[in-house]
Amino acid sequence: MVRRSKPAKKQTAVVIIDESISSLLQSHRERTGIGPQALLHNKRHEKPDGLNAVMISKWLTGSNTTARKDHLDYVLKIWSDISALKKNRIPVTLHILDELNFQRKRTQVTPEKLLKNATDIPEGLSVAHIHRLFYKKTRTASKIHIEYLLSRWKSFPDCKIKPGRNGAEYKSWGYIKITPETKNVLHQYKKQTRIGAEKLLNGAQGIPDGLNAAIINNWLTGGSTTAYSEYIEYVMRTWKELAEGEQERIEITPDIMAALKDSRDRVKRFPSYVLAAATDIPQGLSPHIISSWFSGTAKTARKDHLNYVLDRCKQLNV
Repeated sequence: MVRRSKPAKKQTAVVIIDESISSLLQSHRERTGIGPQALLHNKRHEKPDGLNAVMISKWLTGSNTTARKDHLDYVLKIWSDISALKKNRIPVTLHILDELNFQRKRTQVTPEKLLKNATDIPEGLSVAHIHRLFYKKTRTASKIHIEYLLSRWKSFPDCKIKPGRNGAEYKSWGYIKITPETKNVLHQYKKQTRIGAEKLLNGAQGIPDGLNAAIINNWLTGGSTTAYSEYIEYVMRTWKELAEGEQERIEITPDIMAALKDSRDRVKRFPSYVLAAATDIPQGLSPHIISSWFSGTAKTARKDHLNYVLDRCKQLNV
């Protein structure tokens, strides 16, 4: 009878828990307020084989001065990730809860439906977390999670109801219906200005809280058929101002270029310094726009942009 030799056990790297590692473990525990047992809660299927809370406790007390490298790496990563999330947590105020409840009632979209088919869910956010917010089971929450929830809920239209006595088709929550005419105007502004939703809001002033490019793009694509009145009014006004400015473009003549170069020579750190600390910058003007005049990539410019830059340089040169 031939005896088969047992396969050799795989050697596992071991590290010494020196003073620096011990201090790091202690700091993570104190910063997060989470002990070994809570750290490994619900992680039975993902933690390395053989790792347990007793083992981590011995590292903390110093009764065990060595550890498997994969064990230590896993524990440090989990504690570090929790520490990072703690830094980005904010109090769940009544204002936040009111806004979340408002959006849920307006859309009649449940937390389950909200996250269904979503491909950009922030790490750590789940339906259970959302319910904990509504049931006031947590006093703090990730700022990223709150911003994502509000943004996603706002991208949904008002819920439809059967016509009531007044024949209303939509519940009135401060939202208005985006008519085909409104949608066409938005597309016209976008085409005329050659500016998309992201660029429209980039550097814009007075943006209503919560408005973002995703919401605007949903209007344009038809993904959302209603809009918060404050949002649509701001976007229409801002795009209209840019569109009207595009109608007053003038050629950058040799005389204009000479005036611009003279201003550039007199003002340091041109063009960024020209716009620094300014509070009255015309919509759409940026250092990139100014640079395009000098590089020759732009043959024309908005009249109000040119006048502003030349006047601003005179003020800075006084």
